[in-house]
Amino acid sequence: MENIFGYIPKILGQLEDNEEAREAFAFAAWRKSVGASLNEQTAPIALTDAGLRIAVSNETLRRHLVDMAGEILFKLNSNLARSSVRFLEFLVDQKAIAEDRVAHPRTMKEIATEGSADEITNELRDSAAAIEDTDLRRTFLLAAGSCLERTRRNTRDK
Repeated sequence: MENIFGYIPKILGQLEDNEEAREAFAFAAWRKSVGASLNEQTAPIALTDAGLRIAVSNETLRRHLVDMAGEILFKLNSNLARSSVRFLEFLVDQKAIAEDRVAHPRTMKEIATEGSADEITNELRDSAAAIEDTDLRRTFLLAAGSCLERTRRNTRDK
């Protein structure tokens, strides 16, 4: 995924009139720009002429992101390698976030890189793969990794 962002200016130059392509690149750049933690609580929902509309999980987060909008916008446009997004609009919309999770489920690799990833064994990942609900699977892996890490620390401290 990292390598594709280097080609974005050339691709966007060829697809200047293709709104769907511009939106897809803006959405991908949003996800790359804000990182895993904010991706859990936000979802890009629309690219207007010059703005990117983002669903957020709650009002507190919305206010925080409004304060950080300039920094996020700079990072976003840097990832797009052009200033195609001029402003960000944040709306509290948990339903849009839930729909985005269904459309873009996180991979086991993304889940395993969080928190206590070193404690999550292949056997545990294989077992978790049987859990169909993505959020429940993620929660299970994070809880199991945290528990294993805590057990390892307590054993080491004795």
